[in-house]
Formats: sequence, structure tokens, C-alpha cells
Amino acid sequence: GIVLTMLVMLLFLHAWRNAIVIMVAIPTSILSTFVLMKMFGFHLDTMSLMGLSLIIGILVDDSIVVLENITRHRDLGEEPIDAAINGRSEIGGAAVAITMVDVVVFLPIAFLPGIVGAYLREFGAVIVVATLFSLLVSFTLTPLLAAR
Repeated sequence: GIVLTMLVMLLFLHAWRNAIVIMVAIPTSILSTFVLMKMFGFHLDTMSLMGLSLIIGILVDDSIVVLENITRHRDLGEEPIDAAINGRSEIGGAAVAITMVDVVVFLPIAFLPGIVGAYLREFGAVIVVATLFSLLVSFTLTPLLAAR
């Protein structure tokens, strides 16, 4: 799956460097999610794995949006560090808004009452945590790697 994702990223981003930046961002977000899952006492079961598989597209999207804007700034002639700062800052508000929409949609699932709530709790929580980590990674690690 990761190799296929990298090939698709290479096809659309047209640069090994950009594909590698994205491929570093995805596992970083997922591993961070695993740490919080452990802290919350969640296990790798069907619901948490379903949440993780659903979130992969969002993880890729957050970093791609930031990386493409940074690349656009570099193509306009900005220095790499300035391009990273300006590119990330320019779309920061939109990225936060989209992330909050995902959180507002999936957070209530984590707090459903009864048997259904017990069954879906990890699903909602994993999606919310992974989405927030994805935003954090796209605002920190992605610009850092893109500025190199």
C-alpha cells in the first residue's frame, strides 16, 4: 500500500523529493496516533483499524496541500525557508477549518451512549486524533522537510 501511494504521489507531484516528504508525513501521523491510542487504552481492533484506513486519505491530503503551496512559492523564486513559511501560512486558516470540520463530524461518534457507543468509540476517537496529528505534521514537519 505504501509503495503504491508513493508511486501515485510521484506521478502527481512530479518530484521524488516531494513524494518522499509526503511519505515521511504519513507514518509520522500514524505513529503519533498509535502513541495516543496506547495512552487512551485503545487496542488495534476492527474499529480502530477501520478508522486508520479511513484517515489515510486525509493524512495525505493535509501534507499535499501544504507541500504544493510551498512548491508554488519556490517556483515563484522565493528562498526555500521563506517559501515554507509563506506557503504554510497562506493556507493555514483553510487547513485548520477543514480539520475542525472533520473533528466536529467524528468526535460525537466517540461519545455515543450504549452498546453502539461502546462499539464505535475507538473509531471516532482514532479519526479525531489522527486528523489533529495530521494537521500538526503538515504545519511542522512538512514545511521543515520542504525547506531543505
